[in-house]
Amino acid sequence: MNVEKQTDATTRIESERAESDVKEEAVTLNIPTSRFGTLQVASDRIVTFPDGMIGFEKYKQYTLVQQDGQANFRWLQSVDEPNVAFPLMEPVFFRPDYRLRLSESDTNALKLELEVKPQVFAIMSIPKGNPKGMTANLLAPIVINDSSRLGKQVIVMNEEFTTRHEVVLELERAAARRAGVAEATVPASPAGNELPQNRLDRSGKPNNRS
Repeated sequence: MNVEKQTDATTRIESERAESDVKEEAVTLNIPTSRFGTLQVASDRIVTFPDGMIGFEKYKQYTLVQQDGQANFRWLQSVDEPNVAFPLMEPVFFRPDYRLRLSESDTNALKLELEVKPQVFAIMSIPKGNPKGMTANLLAPIVINDSSRLGKQVIVMNEEFTTRHEVVLELERAAARRAGVAEATVPASPAGNELPQNRLDRSGKPNNRS
């Protein structure tokens, strides 16, 4: 009798879990946008920003969009407002030394675990007709926990960074630093012999991402 009751209870629990899994199954949402037309996004790819974005606090849900041919760019598109979208770039692309230290409150808000590495983006400002003049906001980056699908715009207390960091200038500096290191590590060629050109190319060419 007890075995039958235990079996019934186990069956009921498994049934409840199955129903829960069905409820949590992702569905496709049609999201109208002014920039990309209507996006079809799985519901489990929506990122919730409980505090919203600075200046856009009332919009809480977003999705990341990547366009073909723009490997280094993302767009943070609002689910609630078609006209709200922020261009993003990972800071390490142009500032390899960029390090972000999250406060305990930010870590808790994002539900970050020790083994979870969040996505970090900087909001870009791109002057019309002058893409080389684009700047990045490194003082208020976007942090996303892909596991919890939670996001937050955090404030970085670092005087080295600004809200308008010149991206192209940083890329040029990074390329110069890599070239300088390559030149310093290339051994001098023996007298009368030339250094193989392909070796110099591999050492000296900046490893720029497209």
